[in-house]
Parts: sequence; C-alpha cells; structure tokens
Amino acid sequence: MEESITELRENSYRKESEKILEQAETDSEEGLSQDEVESRLQKIGYNEVSEEEESSLTILVDQFKDPLILLLIGAAVVSFLIGNFTDGFGISLAVLIVSIMGFVIEYKSEESLQELKDLTSLDAKVLRDGNVQKVDSRTGSWRYFDPQPGR
Repeated sequence: MEESITELRENSYRKESEKILEQAETDSEEGLSQDEVESRLQKIGYNEVSEEEESSLTILVDQFKDPLILLLIGAAVVSFLIGNFTDGFGISLAVLIVSIMGFVIEYKSEESLQELKDLTSLDAKVLRDGNVQKVDSRTGSWRYFDPQPGR
C-alpha cells in the first residue's frame, strides 16, 4: 500500500480516475470506511507536505550569498589590501547594514507566513462510507456536509 501511495502522489494528474481508485484501493461508490481512514492515518501519516523551517542562522548566512554582496565584500577586501582603509570600512559597513536589513525583513516575513499557515484550515470533500463529508485536509477529521443544500 505504501508503495502505491508514493506512486499515487507522483504523476497522478496523468492517470485515469479508475486507475487511481484501483491504486488507492477504494471505489467511487463507497469511498473509504472510517476504519480504513484511521488505519491509513496511522500507517502513512497526515495529508500534508513536510516543510523544513529555516533557522535564523541560515537566513543570516543566505544574506551573504547574493552576488552583489559578494562583489562588495571583494571590493572591501581589495580596498584593505591596497591600504585604502576608509573605503574598505565604508564598503564593509554598507554590506553589514544591507545584510542586517535583509535578515530582519526575511525573518519577519517567515514568521508572518507561519502565522498565516497556522490560521488557515483547508477543507476537502470526501466520500466516506458512501456519504459525502467535509473533512480537515490535514487530519481527516470530519464535519457533516450536505452536497445538495436546501433539498
């Protein structure tokens, strides 16, 4: 089952729906049973893309990987080597200020992005035991969903 799940995640958009249902070991009339959902949750885990959080140190080091910053660092080194300390210190200070500003902006944007992710709850309509349900797409916990309201 785990191999077929991995295969399902890759290139599933190119396959016929019958083939996908076969690989997922389910059918289009009944869907999965609640027991099967819980079993797969235990075996496979949550329906989410794993993301690695960047550490503060990584964000800071990335500031110095920019080609323009590297060029300025090179110019500062050359200035120091030829004895022009005023220019060397000036360029170094400019690099430091730009890098700190870039770090602060990127760090705050990462925090804001994480807060937005924490606030969002993506729901999915699924077929479970022959009934359409609305579930949290990460955990699979369900809420009743009427596919034809007002009938």
